[in-house]
Amino acid sequence: MKPLTNTSGKNQKVYHLNDYRLDELERNLDSFFFFENYAFKSKQAGIRTYTKGDKTMRILLRALATYFEQIVIINKEEDGFSVCLPKGSVGIFGGLIGQRQVKKEFIRLGQALEKHLGQAPY
Repeated sequence: MKPLTNTSGKNQKVYHLNDYRLDELERNLDSFFFFENYAFKSKQAGIRTYTKGDKTMRILLRALATYFEQIVIINKEEDGFSVCLPKGSVGIFGGLIGQRQVKKEFIRLGQALEKHLGQAPY
């Protein structure tokens, strides 16, 4: 079960996957984020949210505390599903340092997801 194509941009990564059922894809994503130390937060109409760290501590301690919130958008397509990993914007609590942390985490998470889905980064 390999991705057909990968559309990577500056602010999002989109994977077009075939050979997956929706429940299988959701379990696959849940296990990926679990091993990346993210907790499942919510699910609504094709949008899954995962968090890492403590939001209250992030607000109080700014860039010294870790908090990331990652949204994953799953869309049904003709031949499978597309999974969109948009860049998060939660680093605002940490100022410029927080924004850099969000950017680094997005890049790291995108590379790890590419490897998890069976596609080498390019």
